[in-house]
Amino acid sequence: MQPDLLTRHDKQGLATLTLNRPDKLNSFTRVMHLALREALAQLRFAAPVIAYAGQRALLRRNCLGFVFQGFNLLPRMSLQDNVALPLVYAGVDKETRRAKARELLDKVGLGKYAESLPNRISGGQQQRVAIARALVNSPRLILADEPTGNLDSHTSEEIMRLFGELNDEGITIVLVTHEPDVAAHAKRQVKFLDGEIVSDQLTQQVTA
Repeated sequence: MQPDLLTRHDKQGLATLTLNRPDKLNSFTRVMHLALREALAQLRFAAPVIAYAGQRALLRRNCLGFVFQGFNLLPRMSLQDNVALPLVYAGVDKETRRAKARELLDKVGLGKYAESLPNRISGGQQQRVAIARALVNSPRLILADEPTGNLDSHTSEEIMRLFGELNDEGITIVLVTHEPDVAAHAKRQVKFLDGEIVSDQLTQQVTA
């Protein structure tokens, strides 16, 4: 099955990507995560062109949030401290970090577990914590790489509803998936096959 790239754009269309040459989906996602050093692409973010070789760290810290298939929570840190971790690198004081982390855990329905360790909650709850962490720096764009890949179908639906709510609040979301039922939640789908974009279209919305 060909992989799909889903994009959820707010009204301003905050992010576009121009590839200098066709490449594999893995390279595309690495570009989106600003993980490639070579000049494969330019990222346009809120109008200016980011020559990201010199601006990656600042852009990642201030403008982007990341959600991964494997959650990537630190096992010996509380949920609250996991969510607050990006703020440590941003130089935010401890009191403000903890307050913001607790606010976001409340937002994703896990405030009462703030002091728990990741292994004390379910996989779906861990992904909610990961989403809260992605939100902690108030990003304009969230990059989600197979965020439902380790979840059952019911939990996947819950996570996609949460992404939909965040998009409705004005956050642009780029989500990579191989699953058509997950792709159906997006407003726009860009499909890759053998390293090339083969379609780019709006998702047909089913009405009652």
